[in-house]
Amino acid sequence: MRYIFLFLIFKSLNLFALESFFYDFDVRTKYSKYFNSSYVQKKISPVKHFITQDYYIEVSSEVSSGYVYYSFFNKKKNVGYIFPGSYVIKVGKDGIEQIKIFFINRGDTFIRIKSSKFSSSADFYLVNTLIYKDVKLPFKIEDIAVISLANIINYIGRVIDFRYFIPEYFDIYKDISNMAISLRKSLASFPIAEVVDGAMDEYGKMVHIETGLLQKDPVGFNCSGFVKWVADSIYKSMTGRLLRINDLKLRHIGVRGSGFTRSQEFNKDPFFGLDWIRNIAYRINNINADLNLFKIKENDVNNIKFFDYVNNRGYKIENLEFLLYSLALDEPGYIYLGSISTGISNLSSMVLHKHVVLFLPFLDENRIFRVSVNEVNSETSIKSLQKRYPKSYIHLVRVKVPENLSIVPIPIKANNQSS
Repeated sequence: MRYIFLFLIFKSLNLFALESFFYDFDVRTKYSKYFNSSYVQKKISPVKHFITQDYYIEVSSEVSSGYVYYSFFNKKKNVGYIFPGSYVIKVGKDGIEQIKIFFINRGDTFIRIKSSKFSSSADFYLVNTLIYKDVKLPFKIEDIAVISLANIINYIGRVIDFRYFIPEYFDIYKDISNMAISLRKSLASFPIAEVVDGAMDEYGKMVHIETGLLQKDPVGFNCSGFVKWVADSIYKSMTGRLLRINDLKLRHIGVRGSGFTRSQEFNKDPFFGLDWIRNIAYRINNINADLNLFKIKENDVNNIKFFDYVNNRGYKIENLEFLLYSLALDEPGYIYLGSISTGISNLSSMVLHKHVVLFLPFLDENRIFRVSVNEVNSETSIKSLQKRYPKSYIHLVRVKVPENLSIVPIPIKANNQSS
């Protein structure tokens, strides 16, 4: 009866489905006699307490530097990751000093609960980022170790925005997932060369962006052309046409930059990547409309909680995974075009938008966050970007993805395209 009651509580809070959450306070209670002091320690090799035929709580302990760490990991047979609601209880000589409760199936997202005299406080880490600090809880830490997690979440949900820790799955995520799969298959079936200044024009011919001249073999894209090709697939599903390169090359002088950067506009072209992705998003969202510079920023991502947006630069690339996770929850069904900007060593007050990337963030059916990162004709990763562009910024624009998207084919050879 108690489990049915708790399930109703969780359902009313839009939390996890019964199959992916465990009511493990009974198991923790069985070990509570060891929480009074690290002197009363028990070495526990991993032992499984089955909740159902497939789901279990794995209990173990580890001794380190005078502390005992008791782990209560929610698991499922043949699944490598731990499930939300898993605990690690840190016990010192005077009792419990800290409790970590993990969420969204990853080790860098958790609540860290700290002891105080008559209550406790919590720090909240989301995707390796501290977002709330020292939130007061009306529970003693000894009670938190053994009471239902539902009681804790029920209180926390009234104090902070807790939905990032308990994400909801929407069917629209399938559109993003299917697009990632289609793009992956396309790249595998016809490998695309990296071609300097390469893109597909509005007639489906492989050309050079600056001159419009046809490419020679091997045909392919640069980073800007690659992102256009993917955007072409969306635009064609809406209009039957491909995007015009000249529309995407239009400069937004006066909207971004300064008097100093204007002197470099046709020399270093410092804002090419930013103008390019803004133009793509604008054309997809304003079919058949002339360019309106007053509306060119309407698709910008500039209001992410917990981080400061820098005008025309975006956010620090070190926070990229958090940004995309937040966007996946707040704006399900969108993909994002990104322009990476870096400083120019001999021009201290100037930045250069030098690389364009495509991001497809979504939750899978197990509510696990996924993101497909695509650049210059291949699928890479957030870590790869951060390693190659340290201390950089990334500016994002959003594009809605239609259902059942077909990827635009490209000519395999230059002689397949007539002049």
